[in-house]
Amino acid sequence: MNILIVGHSLVMREYQYFINLLADRGNRILLITPEEYCESGKQIKVDYQVEGYVHLPLTTVLGKAGKQHFHYYRISDDVKSQIKEFNPDVLYLYEEPCSTVTRQMISLINKIKPDTKKILWTSDNFNRNYISEKGFFDPRGYILENNRRSTYKKSEAIIATTRDSLKVIEEKKYPGRIYLSTTHFINTDFFKPKTSVSNEVFKIGYIGRFVKYKNVEVLINAFSILQKQHKDIELVLVGKGPEEYNYRKILTEKGLEKNVTIKAFIPYPDIPDLFNSFSVFVLPSTDIDGNSEKFGRVVIEAMACKVPVVLSDKGYLPVLGENSGLVFNADSPDDLYSKLKHLYDDEIYRNEIAESGYCKVMEFYTASKIAERLDNIFHDIKKDSESKIVKLGPF
Repeated sequence: MNILIVGHSLVMREYQYFINLLADRGNRILLITPEEYCESGKQIKVDYQVEGYVHLPLTTVLGKAGKQHFHYYRISDDVKSQIKEFNPDVLYLYEEPCSTVTRQMISLINKIKPDTKKILWTSDNFNRNYISEKGFFDPRGYILENNRRSTYKKSEAIIATTRDSLKVIEEKKYPGRIYLSTTHFINTDFFKPKTSVSNEVFKIGYIGRFVKYKNVEVLINAFSILQKQHKDIELVLVGKGPEEYNYRKILTEKGLEKNVTIKAFIPYPDIPDLFNSFSVFVLPSTDIDGNSEKFGRVVIEAMACKVPVVLSDKGYLPVLGENSGLVFNADSPDDLYSKLKHLYDDEIYRNEIAESGYCKVMEFYTASKIAERLDNIFHDIKKDSESKIVKLGPF
């Protein structure tokens, strides 16, 4: 099968690993990504080579600024010829339905090869009204809504990554076939536990952006309570963002500067070692202004390193934490403190949580599992089926 994949986040070489496994299953793959994109606050450039499939990096409009739903590609006649020669059976759009690039690529493929099956993707866990969200006098809301309506109408299927995403597209009455399946994965050859790690202190870690919905202030407040009781603990915050000044101000007010380390984003190859230095990993995200944790890739990265996780009860996080982590009330520093205290006091329990998280990753979130599910979807959409919703899990 010839599969054309389009996705801005796949500009990161590390996120492409599942594509190698899709190719190993007998598929021909053409991947289109930006040649440069601002992904999660970092500027990513394509300066690598791939094997087993063809990677076509293209120039984007608004991509360098990371305008996720508004960026689109500059498409030359040469690119059109390459797509036509590739002759795709399936177009997999690893972009939200409201995105301009999604609408652009569907329009392009309908001109080049109309019988190509178009498969959308969504992790949106809120039923958002873009027009009222942006304001009735802001044209961006109308652009997003028109994009969604057009891509819904002109695609044959959509992949919903969570139960909440499924609920949203059902409420929005998506007309095609719906697949419920996660597409997030980790490379377990890269993210893995290191048994030689020995911490002299109980190290609590966070990796992510410094923005309001990440709710790091609650983590700082919980740590403050625990640190008053135990001096052999440390908090490590890794990331960048507009809330950094606020975090540093709170740390100064609480006299915690010596117990908390704030680092900017570190090189991707160094992240497994960072995870393995943690005694526990915390993701305290909450719901603010339509922002929510749609999945939480860093959570499964921590789990793969056998690091116990403590997660808030918002977004998809309680699903990840079910039977494999501790879940706390996102609005309660006291509740987070009690979960961290339990893990600090009970090493056996801490190891049990770490082991259960590791087992969940190996069962559901390896690259080979995701490649298998996507391969099933791409072949299934070519068949006539009465099934409106196909559930592949986990959910």
